[in-house]
Amino acid sequence: MQARDRVGVLVRRFGLGGGAREVDRYASMGYEKALDALLGFGPVPSQDFPMIRCAYKMEPEEDAEPGFYRFIGHHIHHLLTSPDPVREKLALFYLDHFAVTANDVEHGLAWYHHLEMLRMVAGMKFPQVLELMILSPALVLQLNAEQNRRGNPNENLGRELLELYSVGIGTYSEEEVRDAARALTGLIITDDTWGSGTTYKERLGRMIKEQRPLIGVGFVPVFHDDGEKNVVGLKGKFGWQELARHLANHPLTAKHMCGKLWDFFVGGTPPSRDLDHLVSTYTKTGGDVRAVLRAMTTLDSFWAPGRARVLSPIEWTISIGRAFGQDEDARQTLNPGGPTDGIQEPWWQVVGAIHYHCVQQGMELYRPPSVAGWDWGPGWVSTSSMVHRSRYGLAFSFNEEPKGSGQWHPGGTMRRFVQFVAGRPRATDDDIVRSVEAYFDLELPDETLLALSGLSKEINAVAAFGTTNVQWQAGCLNRLFEALRSAPAFHVV
Repeated sequence: MQARDRVGVLVRRFGLGGGAREVDRYASMGYEKALDALLGFGPVPSQDFPMIRCAYKMEPEEDAEPGFYRFIGHHIHHLLTSPDPVREKLALFYLDHFAVTANDVEHGLAWYHHLEMLRMVAGMKFPQVLELMILSPALVLQLNAEQNRRGNPNENLGRELLELYSVGIGTYSEEEVRDAARALTGLIITDDTWGSGTTYKERLGRMIKEQRPLIGVGFVPVFHDDGEKNVVGLKGKFGWQELARHLANHPLTAKHMCGKLWDFFVGGTPPSRDLDHLVSTYTKTGGDVRAVLRAMTTLDSFWAPGRARVLSPIEWTISIGRAFGQDEDARQTLNPGGPTDGIQEPWWQVVGAIHYHCVQQGMELYRPPSVAGWDWGPGWVSTSSMVHRSRYGLAFSFNEEPKGSGQWHPGGTMRRFVQFVAGRPRATDDDIVRSVEAYFDLELPDETLLALSGLSKEINAVAAFGTTNVQWQAGCLNRLFEALRSAPAFHVV
């Protein structure tokens, strides 16, 4: 496998796709430096536009609206534009791992802090991640952990801590679930939202001025059960912090997490010998998730030919957006401003279209089907979801300019596509199709290539690219892109 092809695998699996644009960016560094650049991201940049802006509106007379549904725009913006795609991919992994649903948790500021935490912990070792995420107010509310008291423990968080977040199902007893719940007693929700002003502008203004959250998780010692406990090898009078550290460093957690990371980034189950290697890396590095990802690249199974993991709706949609340069549209339409300045409608249209199509494909970011998260893999494939994926290209074809004129012209995203194909060999229909394949960084089977070449001939694509008629060229590529979206190879990595 050539170095550029190896970089392409890294970009598809560890990053957020993005086609030739993204692969070229990393391939120019060489393989080793590309791997270092992908995994070497730092803390969340301080110059990131603040999520709280999404709560404010352009009309000065309107109150702020910090609903979880408005923060989705910020999330999509960073998935689309971040120069550090592995951070955003890991944050997406943790969004699923520590799943919270808006069906149960509607408190917008609880969501705000949950989402901030997911991006913050993305590069941390898992013991730190687990300890911090237990203090997410959204997670506590989701699992009713604020009701967990000495003498009357609520087992929800204790059970999910064992089953979903650490050692995995079938590795503990019901007595250990109860003891885990007892260790977690004393956590409470502190919520200053309603006492911080009469309007949301006043409340959020106080939060910004004092640089502190309005909702958080506290600990009340008199509510805590300090008796003897026994949870998967940890015995004594311990609390939630000791339990979290013990579980995060447990061999069963290492195996559970490494298997889950492989399934999320590569797909399926790794060979047992390879899983042992990843578990060894996790253990030696103290739960360093990035070290586990790097260790994956040393395994032959990581580089095995073929692509098998079905992309989730958000990954598929974001990958297309990054390939088309829609990240540039998002940056350009984000008007400058501070934390309390509203965002103009063109930006909301960009991120809103992505969210809408993800929902139509069966995935609403903040409404997973259960606290176990989504079922990543073939479950994303259904007649309904494929129909909606086939329609997604409408966002990248033509714009009416000027509005109401009835005159349709290729938009910026489609013009980038045209420029890419025009800059490559285009003497034959096979040339045109190979350029389309390269633009999205695909590996199409022979039967798909043959079908697309036949379509290219039917629509006279070679003739179109022998002219300077951009509208004709864009029309041909739009037809090819439409056909491509029906190809199974376009939906896997």
